[in-house]
Amino acid sequence: MKLFDPRGAASLMGSLPAGGTFQRLANGAVRREIGEPPRKLDAVQAAMRADDWPLAIRLAAKFPRLGDESKDIMRAHEALTRPDFQRQLGRDPAVLIEDGKAALQRKYG
Repeated sequence: MKLFDPRGAASLMGSLPAGGTFQRLANGAVRREIGEPPRKLDAVQAAMRADDWPLAIRLAAKFPRLGDESKDIMRAHEALTRPDFQRQLGRDPAVLIEDGKAALQRKYG
């Protein structure tokens, strides 16, 4: 079975696909087959499970509707891309990134 992976290698996607064929694995993850439309949320959740927080934040920052967590996620993305600018504003980039992680866990974890 070939798998879709947003980063080029086989990975486990955690949420159920909207339709089509999928395989539920023992650890609760879901394998999606090629031909299934990829979901951005699946990529964010896979990055979160892999502790690849920079990727998860970068992907989630592009979502149009982040709700109450928008400010924290966007500031975390800004801290990753321009940490010196955040320091000039008197903000600690490490704290902003941790706040972004917590916001992602609340919203999608």
